[in-house]
Amino acid sequence: MRKNHILVPAQSGRTMVEIMGALAIMGLLSLASFFGYRIAIDWYRANEITHGIMERSVIIKQQRELEANLSLKEFLIPSQSRRP
Repeated sequence: MRKNHILVPAQSGRTMVEIMGALAIMGLLSLASFFGYRIAIDWYRANEITHGIMERSVIIKQQRELEANLSLKEFLIPSQSRRP
């Protein structure tokens, strides 16, 4: 006597738990990359501000040195208009 065998197809694909786990990992990675991006942008902006301040301080220093040199030249070599 032969029994009827019911053929059950082999499982294929992923379970819902595996898919949810992969989604959770992708969510954590995207969250970490978002905050990393924000930190990088903040550092960039801070560096730009610092660079601008340094440029302005160099310009001011050069202007003061130029003014000091001009006044020193006038002191050492008086202009002809001041001669009696």
